[in-house]
Amino acid sequence: MTLLNFTFDELLINEDINDDYFCCVCECLLIEALQCRNGHVACKNCFIKIVDSKKECMTCRCEIKSIESLSKNRYLEKEIRKLEINCPNSFLKRELNLNNNNNNNNKNGNGNEGSSANEIEQPQQPQEQQLIKDINNGCKEILTIDQLDSHLKQCEFRFLKCTNLYANDLCSELDICGYEYRYNQSEKHRDECPYGIIGCTLCGKDCSRVDIESHTQNNCPKLLVKCSICNQDQLIAKCDLDEHLSVDCAMIEIDCILKESGCKERVKRNQLLNHLSSDNHLIFIKNQFNQQNEIINHLKLELALCNDLNEKLTTKLDRYNNDNTMFRGKWVISNWTDKLKQYPPKKYLSLDFNLSQNKPFSIRVYPNGSSVMWHNCTISLVKLYQTESTIKFSFEIENEDHSKNDSQTKTDIFKGLNDSWSLQFFRVCDQANSNGFIINDSLTINFSIKIKKCFENIFITE
Repeated sequence: MTLLNFTFDELLINEDINDDYFCCVCECLLIEALQCRNGHVACKNCFIKIVDSKKECMTCRCEIKSIESLSKNRYLEKEIRKLEINCPNSFLKRELNLNNNNNNNNKNGNGNEGSSANEIEQPQQPQEQQLIKDINNGCKEILTIDQLDSHLKQCEFRFLKCTNLYANDLCSELDICGYEYRYNQSEKHRDECPYGIIGCTLCGKDCSRVDIESHTQNNCPKLLVKCSICNQDQLIAKCDLDEHLSVDCAMIEIDCILKESGCKERVKRNQLLNHLSSDNHLIFIKNQFNQQNEIINHLKLELALCNDLNEKLTTKLDRYNNDNTMFRGKWVISNWTDKLKQYPPKKYLSLDFNLSQNKPFSIRVYPNGSSVMWHNCTISLVKLYQTESTIKFSFEIENEDHSKNDSQTKTDIFKGLNDSWSLQFFRVCDQANSNGFIINDSLTINFSIKIKKCFENIFITE
């Protein structure tokens, strides 16, 4: 069992511990105590080395075939886990003394690596390490070995490594900052880390804290600079400098605006007006005027051709739409009084027609309603083809007084074959002979159907 760079022996509060709590081989605490069949105890690490070499107990010489043949001394482990220790985060990261010399190798940062009790290791020989108590910033908690795992997961003094990235000058890859700090100092390090990301106050670009000054002074596109050509007092953002040179800079040389008409001279922008006022530019202006007239006449001819073509295409489109997506008609149903008797609820008269070659429809009239629950005259539009379509349709029942015609319009999606939508007319069925809709015992229906959109056919086999 390992923890940071410290052994449990070094973390003990009370150094006066029963000798039986220590391994007889390595003299470390028996955190994982194993015993042979005769009860001789050693730590797991030492028994592993014994099994790999002699395969016999170091005390009684009894045979040990494998580490699995040993048993745990649970009582001894339980007692040892009750011992009080310092939190490992109460110490600074210490210096390593190799081969008992004074050559010190300091780790990056001021803290210890790791933060879990499942990371405890016996010290590697021949290293001698000196613990340094962090009185000001270290954890003050005293706990048992058994409590260590849960404490370390939430210890405010545990050590973290900064993961901010930075460009390594020695290679093309990015390195991490790696500075170690305590968890309760996270906010402070975040505000101080030279590789932390902050936004440029001018352009808003994210830069590391160590690079922000160089970015602001050299690379920021919003940095205000003077034009090197006109050297005017007004400062210009670097990102706008190209536009300034191409549009505004008074001292830059540009082509005469009559270049295409024959003038090949280049002049400074602030001298362009004087240049254009010279007498010889009248010839160039006349040339340009003639060129523009030729272009205008050519465009007029093209526009006339386009208008003629547009008119022809519009005519064809209207004809196509009317022929293929629009249908209007009138349906006169005579002997309406007899129809009310012959067609009980749910029974209908039908009128079938084709809007185009592949788009058949049917209009169904239910004199006494399409359900026993509703007895109002109902008119349905039924789509007799498969393709899903968005359809706008309207039905109008004529009245003796045409200003009282009953008209309804609906737009909806008709999905598969025989899909339908219905409209109810509440004033037709009841009091049929007194409301003006039955004229000479006939019902007249004006209708229109327009297909607004057809969807693709989709076939699914399961």
